[in-house]
Amino acid sequence: MEKASEVDVPALREELADVLSFCFLLADKHRFDIREIILEKIKQNAAKYPVNKSKGNAKNTMSYEC
Repeated sequence: MEKASEVDVPALREELADVLSFCFLLADKHRFDIREIILEKIKQNAAKYPVNKSKGNAKNTMSYEC
């Protein structure tokens, strides 16, 4: 894995702009509230990966007993 100092920052910025532009256009097309869907996903992840069981642990989600 590359260190942060080895990242081609202009290329990374360009790639992020492409991905984010597509995401915003797709959300707009389907009339999704971006803030709402992100907060919804954060809640799902919190339930799926409880901090007390997943912090510092690289196990597959199937390994957690929630």
